[in-house]
Amino acid sequence: MDDRTTPTTAIPAQLWAVRVAALAHLAAILWEGATAGQLVTFNEAALPLHYYGAFGVHAMAVLQVAAALWYWNSAGRGAGIPRTLLLVSGLAFLLGFPQAALGT
Repeated sequence: MDDRTTPTTAIPAQLWAVRVAALAHLAAILWEGATAGQLVTFNEAALPLHYYGAFGVHAMAVLQVAAALWYWNSAGRGAGIPRTLLLVSGLAFLLGFPQAALGT
């Protein structure tokens, strides 16, 4: 074995699910920002895109929480990174509702 190589460890499917869900959630949030920018410039055609995008943000947040819960359960329900991911995902989900209410 070459000294310069390092062993690789497989990333669990649960962690991949959290990563994909977090990126989808981020994409939905960025979509909302882009459509909100259009509304600020009085582009009324962006209103349905922004309106339905809000549902997408909440759906992606639920997906992220579900993936984080799956990861936390598979890791033994203890403290550590899986629990932190679950708590942060839950916080992001909960904070989406007051933000949506204030956005109107």
